[in-house]
Amino acid sequence: MIGEQDPAGASVLKGIQQVVAFDPVLGDIQFQTMFEAVLLMVGGVPDAFSGTSDAESGSGEVLYRFYWVRQGGFGAATVLRPEGQDRDTPLAVSGWIRPLSAVASTKVDVSITGQRVIREYVTLSRRVELCWSEEREADVVLDATGSMHEMSRPALEALIDLVLEAAYGA
Repeated sequence: MIGEQDPAGASVLKGIQQVVAFDPVLGDIQFQTMFEAVLLMVGGVPDAFSGTSDAESGSGEVLYRFYWVRQGGFGAATVLRPEGQDRDTPLAVSGWIRPLSAVASTKVDVSITGQRVIREYVTLSRRVELCWSEEREADVVLDATGSMHEMSRPALEALIDLVLEAAYGA
C-alpha cells in the first residue's frame, strides 16, 4: 500500500497539508484516515493537486474539497465535518473522477486587483467553471480570485493551468 514515503503519498500529503494546516479540526486518526482515503482515490502521483476548506461548516457539511488532475482525468473528493466534537469519529470521504476530455464547457473569469498604475502591484487571478454536461450548472468551480492562504494559491493556479491546457486539447 502506498503511503507518506511513496512519491504519490508525499505529493498528496503535501497538498492536503496546505489546505488543513491552519484548520486543526480533525484529530490525528481522522487526518490519517482522510489522507489514506484521498490517496486511494488519486491512485498515483497527481499532475496537480489542490483543495479548499470551509471552517464554518456544520456537522455533516462539507469541511474539505480536494481536486486533482492525473493522467487526463479530473478528480474531486469531499470530506464531511464529523458529527459532534469527538476527534475519533469516523469521517465520510467520497469523490469521483471524470475525463478532462469529456468536459463540455469551461468558463474562465479573470480578476484584476491592486494598483493599476504601478504594474508590480497588479494581481491577476482566475476562476474556472467546469461542466461535463451542457444541460446543467458547473460541476466544479476552481476559484483563485477570493481570499485564501498564500500557501494554497500556487497549487490551485497549477491545477487551473492543467485544466485550461486540457480545454485547448494540449
